[in-house]
Amino acid sequence: MYKFKNILFIAILIIFIVSCTDINEIGNNTIRTPILPSISKEDSLSFLEFKVINFGDIRINHVIDQYYFIYNNSDNYTVLIYNLKLKNNFGFSIYPEKGYPILLSPKHDNLDNKIIVRWNTYNASIGFYRDTIFVNNSNKFMIFIEGNVKFN
Repeated sequence: MYKFKNILFIAILIIFIVSCTDINEIGNNTIRTPILPSISKEDSLSFLEFKVINFGDIRINHVIDQYYFIYNNSDNYTVLIYNLKLKNNFGFSIYPEKGYPILLSPKHDNLDNKIIVRWNTYNASIGFYRDTIFVNNSNKFMIFIEGNVKFN
């Protein structure tokens, strides 16, 4: 039994050493020049084209939906949007049609995952409303929503 354990241990040791030679032959593979420079998630938002969402004049006690499209101006980078958050809640709501995350390929918009912006004026009084949407919880990249509530 003792001899069998020694033979088994030596066999496992030989297999381990032989399998590690492939790893040792690779050498120093960490020096690479990137094809594209790396950018942070927040800096990638600078490639996006944001427009003001304007609902115009809306009658009181209505719910209005609009589609919102964001265009990626980058030539090489795919941009990921994982959160759209309203600063205030004046009856506005915003959400992607197919859920998060929203992937924006280079030189494309979010046509395959439309962003739906809804304004519920049932609880609003007459007047002009403006709100801010923070993209990926960033204070640098915002979308503005505005609209005017009329009586009739």
